[in-house]
Amino acid sequence: MPREHEDYRNNIEQLNRLFPMKEMLTVTEAQRVMGYGSVNTIKKYVPFTNGRVSKATLARIMCGGEGAKTGGKTQKRGRAAARVHS
Repeated sequence: MPREHEDYRNNIEQLNRLFPMKEMLTVTEAQRVMGYGSVNTIKKYVPFTNGRVSKATLARIMCGGEGAKTGGKTQKRGRAAARVHS
């Protein structure tokens, strides 16, 4: 069974503090958390469905987990890009 990434819990806790009443985040909310300046950039790396992404998926992407995508291929991202910006 795969082990969760060491930063996953910290990321999900931070997302829960920022958005306590939500399970799904909008493109704009995810963009703010990830620190991207462009909607096109966040859409490139986060798999949105109907303009929303779950906090669990975003937390996994933030710590370099599966889900980040580029040109239809998944990729792992470094820790520097995974930091939560508030």
